[in-house]
Amino acid sequence: MKLIFAAFLFVSTLTFAQSQVDTSMEVANECFAIKGKPFSTYQKFYFKADGIAYGLKNGQEVKLKYDDSLKKLNADGSINYNDSLQNFKTANGISPEVCKADPNQVGGSSSRPAPSSCNTLSEMDSVVLAMSWQPAFCEGKGSKPECKLSQFLSPDSYQAKNFTLHGLWPNKNSCGQNYGFCGEVKSNSSDFCKYPEFEITNRNVEKALETVMPSRAAGSCLERHEWHKHGTCQTLDTSKYFERAIRLLKNFNQSKTAALVRKNIKKTTLKKSDLLKSLDDSFGKDASKRFVLICSGNMLTEIQVNLTAASLDPKTEEAKVTIKGLLNTSATGYVRGCKDQITIDPIGPN
Repeated sequence: MKLIFAAFLFVSTLTFAQSQVDTSMEVANECFAIKGKPFSTYQKFYFKADGIAYGLKNGQEVKLKYDDSLKKLNADGSINYNDSLQNFKTANGISPEVCKADPNQVGGSSSRPAPSSCNTLSEMDSVVLAMSWQPAFCEGKGSKPECKLSQFLSPDSYQAKNFTLHGLWPNKNSCGQNYGFCGEVKSNSSDFCKYPEFEITNRNVEKALETVMPSRAAGSCLERHEWHKHGTCQTLDTSKYFERAIRLLKNFNQSKTAALVRKNIKKTTLKKSDLLKSLDDSFGKDASKRFVLICSGNMLTEIQVNLTAASLDPKTEEAKVTIKGLLNTSATGYVRGCKDQITIDPIGPN
């Protein structure tokens, strides 16, 4: 019964008595890779203590809806999950052979699909470029070396006026946000310096990385985490991988959006709508719909952009490695925590 119940999680907002709901249960979406079908963009589904079904979509919790006309009841009035799920599939043109729950994904609190499908090299179908606004990042991470050493606090420093590199992440649609660790390292660590060291043979790339990723220069090892979790899931070597990331970051920092952010350092008058419009002006019509804006309080902390898998394809010519040219028009961005008025934090303690 649990297996059928888990498979049905994503089609219901039905309210259950607390005794009937396993509030710790989370299940990955077996339909995640089916484009154009309802719920295909949700990473996982779960019930909360209120007895309502929820889905995680682009990192945002969404209350799910379900047409009661598709619900099938048993003779005693309880829900027949199997038949109700089949009705949902039929109504939405989904084959009965797909979206079946995997027993290995049922129960517990883990939302990660089976490891064999989400830590396998070269199965990416998209890429995300994540860029930090370092001053705002340091407001919450002030103890990190790159946030307190004097060499990083100058108003003339790179990170005072430019977005820094968080990472370039190969993604696999069916894995949600869990695609990673495709090399020998298989587990996450909050201490990035516990990850094995690796060599960047191109000294120009190494030097550039120390500029665009302050953690690298400060010795707090973000680059190790980024390589072992993300870089190992694609085929470029360490030098080429970071070179692509640096090239894309530079492209963004030369855009109208980055210029707008610089213009508004220390001010509280930057409108979210103006920031989104600048993305369209920089990277093409509706480009802002492919971006993710992340704020903490009023402060802009990070911008991410959804790109195609060609971003990390060895056959992609370097001249074509631009955000506009690689924009993933099938992906959807979102805004997390950003209010109508956005603050651009200046470098150094405030």
